[in-house]
Parts: sequence; C-alpha cells; structure tokens
Amino acid sequence: MKADLLGIKKILRDYPIEEERMDEFYQSKFSQFAIVSYGTAILTVFANFMYFFTDCQIFGRFAYETLLPRLSILLPLALVLLLPVFTRDYHTLTSSLYLIPHAAMWSTVWAIYYLPNRDFAREGFIIMQFSFLAIGMAAPIKTHIELHSLYIVDIILSNALLHYKTFWMMLTLSVPVYIGICIVLFFIELVNRKLWVTEQKLDNKSKRDNLTQIYNRNMLNDLVYPGTYQFRWEDETWCLMFDIDHFKKVNDVYGHEIGDEVLKMCVENVHSMIRKSDYFIRYGGEEFVIFLIRTNREQVMNIAERIRRGVEESKNGITHVTISVGFAPYKDDYMEAIKHADQALFFVKENGRNAVGDYEVLCQRGVVGDDEVVEPLEPV
Repeated sequence: MKADLLGIKKILRDYPIEEERMDEFYQSKFSQFAIVSYGTAILTVFANFMYFFTDCQIFGRFAYETLLPRLSILLPLALVLLLPVFTRDYHTLTSSLYLIPHAAMWSTVWAIYYLPNRDFAREGFIIMQFSFLAIGMAAPIKTHIELHSLYIVDIILSNALLHYKTFWMMLTLSVPVYIGICIVLFFIELVNRKLWVTEQKLDNKSKRDNLTQIYNRNMLNDLVYPGTYQFRWEDETWCLMFDIDHFKKVNDVYGHEIGDEVLKMCVENVHSMIRKSDYFIRYGGEEFVIFLIRTNREQVMNIAERIRRGVEESKNGITHVTISVGFAPYKDDYMEAIKHADQALFFVKENGRNAVGDYEVLCQRGVVGDDEVVEPLEPV
C-alpha cells in the first residue's frame, strides 16, 4: 500500500498540471471517453426497459402497471442526447450524464412500487452501479464522487417509500461497490493525467524552436481555422516582423556558437517587452514574427519602437546588436500580414536598418506595393 501511495505521489509530482489548465485537461478527458459514457447511457436505458419483461414474469402476465415507469427514462435520455447540440462544456455534459443512472434508479423504484415481489430490487440496484463506472470515466473524479454518492441517497429515500426487507443488506453491498468504483476511476484519471501531460510536452516541443525556446512556425497551425490562414479570434491583430541587422557578419566574425548566444540574448530581451497574450515566433534564421492581439496601430508603433530601442541599448558582452522592424495589420489572412510586414522590414533594411517601418504608411507614400518594394526612400 505504501508503494502504491508513493506511486501516486510520483505521478502527481512528475506530471503536474497548472491550475489554469485543469479545465483543458478535463475537457480532453471528456472528449476521449464521451463515446463510452454516451454509449453506456443508451445501454442503461435499454437495459432498464428490458426489466419490463422481468416485471411480466413476476406478475405472470403483461405488466401494464410498470410500462409507463419503465418508459419514463426516455425523457431524461432525450435531454442528455440533445444537450451536446447547445454546448461542448464538460461541466454541463458530464453532470447531465449522471441523470441517466439516477433516472434509471427512480424509474425502477416507480416500477417496484407496483410489484408484488420486491426481493429482486437489491440485485438490480447493484447491477446499476456499473453504469456509474462507465459514465464516470469521462468525468472529473471529484464530480463523480459527489454525483455517484447520491445513489446511496436514492436507496435511503426509496426505502422510505417501499420499506425494503433487505434495506441494510442493500447498503452494506452498495457502499463497498461505490468506494471500489471511485478508487478505480481515481487510478484511471491518474493514468489519463500522465498520458495527457506527456502528449502536451511532445506537442509543445514540436512547436518550440530548439535554440530560443519560443514558438516555431508549426504553432501557426494551432492558431487558425483548419485549411485557412484565418486566426480563431476576432480581436484586432497586427503582425510585427524583425530580424537582426548584419547577423551574418556576427557569425562570420565570432562563429556560429557565439552567434547562437547573441540570438538567444536578443530573443530574451524582446520576449521581456511583449505580453503573454502575444505570439512570438521564430520564422526563419534570424527572422522573427510577433502577432500582437487586441492592439491598435499607435500601440503597435510604440511596441515596435520600444523593442528596437531595447535591443539597441542592450549589452550582451559580445557585440553591439540592432534590429530592423516592419509591421502590418492582419486582415483574416496571416500569410498576407506576414508578407506585408516583410515588405516594410525590407524597406527599412534597404534604407539604413535599425528602424521601424509601418506598411500602411509606406503604401500611402507609394514606396511599397502589394508585391514588392517599389523604390528605396528614407525610412519612417
């Protein structure tokens, strides 16, 4: 037992999930087990109706008295199956799924009320617990513990109506099964946690630049609607592009290892001057793209100038570094925004470097067009 507890602590320690990402984890868990839980809900309703034939055997005739109670569970099933049309939130959907085993319980209680022999209620209630096990796979363990525990309340309340002869046996059989199911689901969640964190690490690694640890171009696929270049958000967004001036000369003079250090220090400097909500991407060798969200032109200009000045004034202990910056608005096509920011950047590099270029202003001045820089002029 001690080894098992140490194993639990090890998983919790080695596979941590930040508090703000728990919803993401549980949403993923729900998506993974949803087919099991919804399939179980449907099978539970089917099995509950099949008990009608047992009712007929007990009566020795067509048990018309229990037909409506057995069919009554179709109403909560319809609600549960309709709900995903309106929401994908795991909180709502997992909670709704627990309606089915509880509804099956009270449908059975209603049917038992008419039965001349209630001796089989005990076995039926215990079998029903397996529905909680399968449905609980998609739910957070805390939610399951709370909603499954109401099953014991169901037994106690129904006993007040039906006065089971084997009431205490029902409890002594049901409580250990409830505890056992909770333990099984706890370990399933632990394994699921381990797999999810590992998957997130691998996914994150595939979207990070090995040298600078900022995002690489693969990250862009996660930000857009599938098959498009349109971001998933509607907020005003600007594309800022920069590269390190004369970086090839740094590599030639100091070597690539020192060049890599200069690159990393430059990235760290820039990273400290942008927000967590912005996307900082290494787009090429010494070319970088930043997507600034919920930002207007004036703010972008200030950010771009602050970054340019911050790099210029920084000291890396190796060589003086400057950057050239270009920016352009995003208009439902990030590739077009990058292209325009690159044109503004190219203009700056052709006209002295270590400056900031605004694509729209340059277009108004007629020095850049849709496809290329028209002619070199003074940088803005």
